[in-house]
Amino acid sequence: MKKVYVFGAHSRARTTAVYLCSSDMGLSVAAFLTDNDEENAKEIDGIPVIDLRENTELDTSLTVYIGTRGVYFDDVIMRLKKLGFREILPVNVELDTRLRTDYFKRTFASEGREFRKIYDVKAASAGQDDKHTACIFEVRSIYDKALDIDTYEKQSYEHSIQVGTALTDVRLPECEFFDNTGENISEKNKQLCEITALYWIWKHAEEDLLGLVHYRRHFLLPDDWVSRMRVSGVDILLPTPIYFGPSIGENYRFRHVGADLDILLDILNDDADKCFSGNMFFPCNMFIMKREILDDYCSWLFPVLFELMERVGERDDAYQNRYPAFLAERLLNLYCFKNRNRLKTVFADKNFLR
Repeated sequence: MKKVYVFGAHSRARTTAVYLCSSDMGLSVAAFLTDNDEENAKEIDGIPVIDLRENTELDTSLTVYIGTRGVYFDDVIMRLKKLGFREILPVNVELDTRLRTDYFKRTFASEGREFRKIYDVKAASAGQDDKHTACIFEVRSIYDKALDIDTYEKQSYEHSIQVGTALTDVRLPECEFFDNTGENISEKNKQLCEITALYWIWKHAEEDLLGLVHYRRHFLLPDDWVSRMRVSGVDILLPTPIYFGPSIGENYRFRHVGADLDILLDILNDDADKCFSGNMFFPCNMFIMKREILDDYCSWLFPVLFELMERVGERDDAYQNRYPAFLAERLLNLYCFKNRNRLKTVFADKNFLR
């Protein structure tokens, strides 16, 4: 096997190592490289973590994959070049997407399933009418950060919805919909985030296909995606999954309050453990569903979330107080896991606007 290094020792680097070692490139990771003052693990999954400032015996002929946030790429490349490395590959969006897609194609195949993206499914024939209606709701709030360069052109089927509207007098001019109209849970937005938009969509939207995205994150879809979903009988479109290590559940415990997950598991009292002990994760509470699937999903989801919020209450830490939204991400994964043999699912990549 050809050995490589991975720069970084956190989740991005660990995930990069998993993708690389499972690819058909015949790679193994010789070590994770760091050069910061953080307290890093001595090894990750049996692979050593090496501080570049303390080691002068590295093999600079090996390729280094940079598994950090993109904002650090230039600085890391400069430091690696000073040490003598020449083949340096930042794991940017394009490379990450390619590695993820390859990984999950193999994972699905090992389970006897097919991993398909929306571009892989059949569309309607020329001249064939498509009477399906569709609406993808783009979630916005008064706390959205300004984008450096807004290069995204909103599509005709995308409409903005302001969340947390009940908690402010400000109305965003770019929004056509507001989550405090009609039957709503807008006042719970500090805990539920984009899920207050989902509740509003469930109660008010009538299109055949309904989606949820964010102002920074949108699906990258072909022009005829509605036709492709209809003709191929697709029930749900999800973001291309990511690998969560050491598992979906343990990842939550590391980032958030583990007791909240325990309470959720007690409420569910089903095969959630099997899902949460896995690694395949659909991020960001993003999806496009048939309306009847969305109704089924929300009818199951919201009673669980409301009981969870009643048991846990509110937390003083504003970030951890968003536990219902974070756990809703896991619940979308659970719903899809429980219904994986019933739902016809495809995937799509997403952008991230800065």
